[in-house]
Amino acid sequence: MDTVWAFLSSLITGVGAALALTTAVALLLHHMARTSWLANGLLSLVLLVLASFQFVLLFGAEAVKGYAETAMESARVASMLADTQSIQTLVDEVPGMADYVETGRQGLEDGAVTLKQLVDDVLSGYILRRWLWLAAFTGVTVAAGFLIPSRRRSRRDLSADTYRGGSYSSSSSASSLNF
Repeated sequence: MDTVWAFLSSLITGVGAALALTTAVALLLHHMARTSWLANGLLSLVLLVLASFQFVLLFGAEAVKGYAETAMESARVASMLADTQSIQTLVDEVPGMADYVETGRQGLEDGAVTLKQLVDDVLSGYILRRWLWLAAFTGVTVAAGFLIPSRRRSRRDLSADTYRGGSYSSSSSASSLNF
């Protein structure tokens, strides 16, 4: 049941974080870059999908890191309860296991510490890559929002300026010539 709860919490938290990031970027683009609603909506939709995926993976990796700590604690408890003879019997029954497992309590604890360090190293790199992907997706979305033509000047304003001689001066100087 813990695994199902970890999956659901990663999913809900990841989508929620992506929604918060997308909302912040959409508001930034709307107020700073003055992008149109359609362009802003399309950029936000793409960012929401990509960021949701990355956030769910990121929070899932954090949950797995917690499981590695739990596995290490379980190995520590098992090493206190097990005697050397039962561990040796188990290792001898599985073919090839003696090559990889050091018998005895200290061997079991060392294996757990090594496993936890390996999981932490792998997951730390994985989590860093998720953050870098999120930063890249956000940066590309913001750059695209600023590159899309803004709505500050509409086409109607541009065509009206063209008929007045292309100047951007006030209407009093341009209206003196009535053709």
